[in-house]
Amino acid sequence: MSAWSWAIVGAAALFLFSVAVSFALAAILGHIGQEVSELLEEPDLWANAPLTREEIQAEQDAPTERSTLSDRIGAHGSHR
Repeated sequence: MSAWSWAIVGAAALFLFSVAVSFALAAILGHIGQEVSELLEEPDLWANAPLTREEIQAEQDAPTERSTLSDRIGAHGSHR
């Protein structure tokens, strides 16, 4: 075989290798893009979820019985 035929075979092999790598890279990026689009399509699932931690903490911080100011003053005044 002549030198030109080896050059053509080498160029064809390089072309086929680059096409194979391009398809593999496109498949990987396509999969990543699909996962990202699924996350962006359904933001309502996590964005509108109830804030249960804040609700529980508010219930724990809230006083169980309400007393008036005069009741509290009277309670302290009787201990004199």
